[in-house]
Amino acid sequence: MALDRLENEPVSFSEFRSDRYQDWIEASNVLYQLYENPKLLFRTLSLKYRIEEENGGMSASITSGSDLEALIARAREYKKNQEILWRADLTEQDEGYLIRASRYPAYTEALMRDESSLKAFFDWIIRDGIPPEPYLEFPANSEVLMEHLLTGRIGTLGGDKLKVQKISVRGEVKKILSLPFEGKELSLLDKSQKVTFRGDYTLSIEEIFRLFQDKPKQFVNVEYFAQGVMNWNAQHLGYWIPKENRYSVINLEQIEWWRQLPPLEILDIEEAKNKYGSWINGMNWAVSAKAARQYCNLNIGKCHAYLEIAVPFKDGSYYVYDFGKFARHFPYGVVDNMKMFTYTTPATVAYPDENIYHTARQQVGYSFEMNHYQGLILMETIRKDIEGARAGNMVFQIEAENCAHWIQTHLEEILGKSKVPNLFRAKLNKSEAGGLVGGFLRMSRSAPKFLQVPILLSIHYPFGPWRGQYVTDRTGEKVFKSLNRTSFWKDIIVYTPAFLHYQFEKGILKPNLSYDELDEVIEKPDSSIELVEKSSKG
Repeated sequence: MALDRLENEPVSFSEFRSDRYQDWIEASNVLYQLYENPKLLFRTLSLKYRIEEENGGMSASITSGSDLEALIARAREYKKNQEILWRADLTEQDEGYLIRASRYPAYTEALMRDESSLKAFFDWIIRDGIPPEPYLEFPANSEVLMEHLLTGRIGTLGGDKLKVQKISVRGEVKKILSLPFEGKELSLLDKSQKVTFRGDYTLSIEEIFRLFQDKPKQFVNVEYFAQGVMNWNAQHLGYWIPKENRYSVINLEQIEWWRQLPPLEILDIEEAKNKYGSWINGMNWAVSAKAARQYCNLNIGKCHAYLEIAVPFKDGSYYVYDFGKFARHFPYGVVDNMKMFTYTTPATVAYPDENIYHTARQQVGYSFEMNHYQGLILMETIRKDIEGARAGNMVFQIEAENCAHWIQTHLEEILGKSKVPNLFRAKLNKSEAGGLVGGFLRMSRSAPKFLQVPILLSIHYPFGPWRGQYVTDRTGEKVFKSLNRTSFWKDIIVYTPAFLHYQFEKGILKPNLSYDELDEVIEKPDSSIELVEKSSKG
């Protein structure tokens, strides 16, 4: 669309040229009258607000618009219908963004006449947590950010870093859309603009966007942190130096090695209390078992568990780090996904965990207090896991040694089994799935109990559960790891990230809950299991 190309030309506010844009506006109005294309209407309104009155358009009002109450009412309706959002009420940030949006009355009035466009806008400001101005004035660029998986990242770590602003370029004032790159704000309008990161790693903005788009398929050499886009590989835990064809990785032998990692967040004590619990005192550690799921049920697909660690620093702040266990090879496509259910494949410990940025997934967390000594033990355990993964001595099995198993076992080792509820363990046939896998699970559930395990295991055989790999464990012993050598092969108990969400919903998260009790709740949701207070969600 021609208006999309025009959007990438910075608007000048030094030499006002109303005639520069008048032909575009008039042509767009004529085309809209002919075809009544809503997208064309919104693009035209964006152009008018972007160029402002000085250039023949419209300026956003200083005060909130008259349609604010109607906009808030529609936002409340939207939020109540979003299964993935725990809070049905509007937050202070939500209301602030709605007030800012109402200063574009022509645009918001048009939005409220188009349900699908209004939902997309609410996804941007409420679900993803990004201010309205970029969406309203730079819609084509906003779509590019969505398509390249950047909106969740930007919103998670502070949406206000994506800015519509006026800058002076050689004495000329221009309006741009900017985002920080290693702390420096750069315009996103010229996609051919080169960015040089540390390590003398140079990419165009277009190339950077494509790398983010590839993240579901592979680990890439860019990531988004509080400082903006950075040269960083989550698997190698370091930055890429192309001239030397190597990564500059963190030194795992360094005391407090995690300080070399760029933190995801830096919280003051009050923020940490709000996020993890009132027991935060500036000296203890907070460790949260977190999970993200795309489907609001016990589906074993599109869900993941990761570990969030908040470390206290001398100034009273908390530095937040999120680690996750992944397979080195990302399954892609139906065949790959089917094989991954039974394969034993090399694993890696990634930082940061990709799922913290998934605003389109429902997030939940259960927080634990650790003293300084316990926190150091946990970090030492993670350090050894990273070393083991680099040496090829860590495996990933979807139905056994997976992301959730990694968290549950480490927490139990450090805090003791009596102090850690069953966060993730449930029988596989209590899970849900689509397609062929879902059919197998339903068939197993319908069989007599004594046949359920044999049926599920027999279904696994054609996909090679005996395939595995040799690893050297921490005692120095060489062992063969395969799915049919795990406890799953006896009891079909898996570590399902979505089970943490399920227990929060049912209020049944407590230590020593038997599998019979869990089965009762899953099969009869109204059964009288003792309820517990929900720890933390986020």
